[in-house]
Amino acid sequence: MNRNARLKPVIVYFFGGGFHFLSINAIRTQVFDGSHLADICDCTVVTVQYRLGAFGFLFTGTERAPGNQGVHDMILSLHWIKENIERFGGDPRNVTVFGQSAGSMSISTMIISPLAKGLFHRAIMRSGSINEFIAYSPENALKKTKDFGKRMKCPIHDMDLMVDCLQNKTVEELTFKTISINIPRIFEGRKIIIMYGDKGGLLPERPSKMLEKGIYNPVDLIAGYTYGELGTITAFIIPEILNDFRKFTYDDMKRLYIKVFKAAQAPSKLTRHAFNFYTRNLPENPSNLVFRRVIVDTLSDGIMICPTYLFAQKYALTLAKNASNTNRVYSYRFDHFSPYMLLFLCFPWMGPCHATDVPIGFGLAAHPDLFSFAFKPKDKKISTQLLQTWANFAKYGRPGTYLDDLEWPEFRSADKRVGDNKTITVWKQMIINQPYRITINANLDRCKFWEPILFPYGPDLDDDENDKQ
Repeated sequence: MNRNARLKPVIVYFFGGGFHFLSINAIRTQVFDGSHLADICDCTVVTVQYRLGAFGFLFTGTERAPGNQGVHDMILSLHWIKENIERFGGDPRNVTVFGQSAGSMSISTMIISPLAKGLFHRAIMRSGSINEFIAYSPENALKKTKDFGKRMKCPIHDMDLMVDCLQNKTVEELTFKTISINIPRIFEGRKIIIMYGDKGGLLPERPSKMLEKGIYNPVDLIAGYTYGELGTITAFIIPEILNDFRKFTYDDMKRLYIKVFKAAQAPSKLTRHAFNFYTRNLPENPSNLVFRRVIVDTLSDGIMICPTYLFAQKYALTLAKNASNTNRVYSYRFDHFSPYMLLFLCFPWMGPCHATDVPIGFGLAAHPDLFSFAFKPKDKKISTQLLQTWANFAKYGRPGTYLDDLEWPEFRSADKRVGDNKTITVWKQMIINQPYRITINANLDRCKFWEPILFPYGPDLDDDENDKQ
């Protein structure tokens, strides 16, 4: 490295895969090829492999398997980058972490974890955040660990004995038992995944409690999600919603709600409340498309959309309470649907589903070496402009105006209320589609429904409104 050369911003990518599968070498490294972003950004791009399944997230409630080992791998990689990246031309004082799905959820934990203090300066979260639904609780983590130990024919009445037993298994045995091709069970929280309340100090308390206490690392943030996040997963759980020849009734919808909420380990009381909330404005005889949309929206909101939305909202409000804060928070919703998404069993009526935006968001569509046939001109255009946006954010902490010259506003913004001209807080998001546009308070009411379940503590919108009066 020439000591006189200018150091470049660093972008560190953490891939998704439900904490159970994929790697940085997926499909000959094409999926997570950082060279496209590096070329446009003039950045140093690092992709990180971390432990998965039981290797990465086994939790016994003891130090022998403290939980979240995979996230500790990520933090260790950031320590290495801080100490060594300058030798590769990267600036250790300008590090952006970037992740999708499991990677995004892991980044949310690092934003509020004391263990990641000072290791990065900006973050891009795409589709996923840690939250306080039962799937991420220590109780659920311990239950899934015991289920795994039982499948491995190890004693589960004593955690030390179980760990001793697991350590005597071969790598092949452990991998075979921990790998998952049953993707819906990951989203249902029935696999060993990330958690709060671990014993390794990553998230010692509930996430919303930590934010309430002002425990966080000040960074600039972009957080967003796709419009139809769990469309494909919903169809896997209740495939009958794909039946175009059947007319669904309210009784059918109640039955499907019960089935999908039971799969997600939700209590029956929540099922009833969610059904009443999401159907409260439906017409007397809604179409099949409306029924489908409501079920997909409900599951998407509870598992992916509102965790991401509420984390960004709570984080923005927490930053705002610090008078000397200079960090910014931005948000988006990815609405662009492309025919290649059909390969993921994601249909147009669903909107872009979970992870179907990855080829566009990480640059594969901008430079499709292997899959040029799959992408349309709009895909390539949006992909190129998003890479330019991520690059500008990594350099300056702002998205810039690369999306057809449209200014991307901060998530928490001030507007004048019509009538009395008072200043109120609104939540603005960039809609990534053609044409691009800005939406205001698009998911606010629906995510407020989920707030007591996902992020029950910490600052809320009502407090912010009262501060502005």
